Amino acid sequence: MAEPLPVIAATRPRDPGLQPERTVLAWVRTAAAMMVCGVVALREALVEEQLFLALVGLTMLLGAATVMALTRVRHRRLIDGNGARSVDPMLAIKPLVVSAALAISGVVAALGLLLGR
Repeated sequence: MAEPLPVIAATRPRDPGLQPERTVLAWVRTAAAMMVCGVVALREALVEEQLFLALVGLTMLLGAATVMALTRVRHRRLIDGNGARSVDPMLAIKPLVVSAALAISGVVAALGLLLGR
């Protein structure tokens, strides 16, 4: 009969490898894309003098800054110290929720522009 696998102690330091850096880079690219969309929306709002589009652009810029801040906090918590601490799962979900909300606001803005003309 096979011997049972050894139990790894919970106090063993966690080696995150390169995964946290890849995740941070992915979220930074996402936030950069949000910022570009926000700037384009603000530019279009100034040219067409549309307050609704200006609000959407500002919301996208604010959301991109929020995603960047949440990503940095999560990354710091993940690699800080010996790595044995666990990361709050809600901290991983928050940038995703902000991104989804901004995507929905982009769709609403597009529909508003199409129906407004």
